Amino acid sequence: DFANRTALVSSGSISVAGRNESATTQASEPTIAGDVVSRSVWWEWTAPFSGPVTVTTAGSSFDTLLGAFTGTALGALTSIAENDDAGTGAYTSTINFNAISGIPYVLLVGGFNGAGGKIRLGVTVGTGPCAYTVTPTSKSFSNIASAGTETVTTSTGCSWSAASNDSFITIT
Repeated sequence: DFANRTALVSSGSISVAGRNESATTQASEPTIAGDVVSRSVWWEWTAPFSGPVTVTTAGSSFDTLLGAFTGTALGALTSIAENDDAGTGAYTSTINFNAISGIPYVLLVGGFNGAGGKIRLGVTVGTGPCAYTVTPTSKSFSNIASAGTETVTTSTGCSWSAASNDSFITIT
């Protein structure tokens, strides 16, 4: 159950196996992609560093539902990513999100429509893109002292920095 979830400890990628035939569903458990989860199994993984993460149930023997959440109590979880079927006929699930160092993520694997069997859960760090947008993409200034603003937008957990090689440009 949620309160007795298994901690996954790793400074990198990890793969674990389990089963859910004897698992039940607790009151206040979240839905995954709008589907009611049955036979739920919970894990907790704390991000060892910030960056992109892929979590998958590939290799599981049944139709899985997969979700990643933050929070410490059922009924008060925040969904980070969720999936019901990775597509192309696969009944396993895959999610991608940008993890933040030191944040514990609660991972839920359950069966679709009462399904159960062997679970294969994989957490891979360092996969997936961090997308960045810079607005505006260009700017011109006269030869008189001027100021301007650039806005950098990126996904949660992706870091960036700005630097100048010219002494007449100041970045604040």
